[in-house]
Amino acid sequence: MAKSVLLDSLFTIANDWRGMGITLPWGNPPVQLDAVFGTVNAIQEMIFCRQKDALSILPALPKKLHAGSVRGMVFPEGKIDIAWNIPEQVEVTVHAHRTLDTDILLAGKKMCHIHLAAGEKKTISFR
Repeated sequence: MAKSVLLDSLFTIANDWRGMGITLPWGNPPVQLDAVFGTVNAIQEMIFCRQKDALSILPALPKKLHAGSVRGMVFPEGKIDIAWNIPEQVEVTVHAHRTLDTDILLAGKKMCHIHLAAGEKKTISFR
């Protein structure tokens, strides 16, 4: 179902392409912005998720995304850059905007604990 309404640009469309009479007959289907933002957030949370007491790195990474990088993903205490090439290496840089005292999880496994003051950054490599 998702493949039928999700465009390559990650926009979703809401038209009655099957002719079931459940929507208005529009020539050009409207874009559903709420679904677009939900899709982007779902992809973001596959790569990085801020939990109550941990920064979770690559918690649900699809196998097809075995290599990649993101920069500047924001969470309440700062931002994070992640570069990965599974299974060789994952590199994480945490930039603290406020005091940060938390665990780092990689694919659900605790890897280390960090403590940063506001303005500090730390780069960690996992092999």
